Amino acid sequence: MNNNDTCCKGFAEQIILRHYGELDDAESARLESHIAACPSCRAYRDELARTLSAVSAYVPGPYETRRAHAGVMARLAAPAPAVRPWVRRLAPALVLAGFFAVAVGLTVYNPFAPVQKPPVDQVLMAKADWDSIEHIDVINDLDVVEAMDNIGDMDEL
Repeated sequence: MNNNDTCCKGFAEQIILRHYGELDDAESARLESHIAACPSCRAYRDELARTLSAVSAYVPGPYETRRAHAGVMARLAAPAPAVRPWVRRLAPALVLAGFFAVAVGLTVYNPFAPVQKPPVDQVLMAKADWDSIEHIDVINDLDVVEAMDNIGDMDEL
């Protein structure tokens, strides 16, 4: 539409109303004569028709909406599907197996069991062993000193 042409501003709304079939015959005839003479309004009408037809391809109409609503309501009103017989027989066994698995898991790994402290004599013995290991280099040096003493005794011979 031409922004300098003031009559086109008045015809834009009429073009939309005509597309939806809401204009009477006299207004529709006046609009058609204007569109025949005005290329900007003709371009607007064509663009509007293309846009609205593209949108209507994606938006369901009232019939499709009512049909979809009726389908949803029918499925909601229908009784729930019957549970298969093997599921009814298997369900108690699965529940029992689940409880058994939890019981075995808590028996093997019990996070609530108190921590057992070792007896005091074992702790003291372990400390003595650690002291021995800590001073092992001194023991090795003593072996060397004893060996030297034995060498010294050999010199006296």
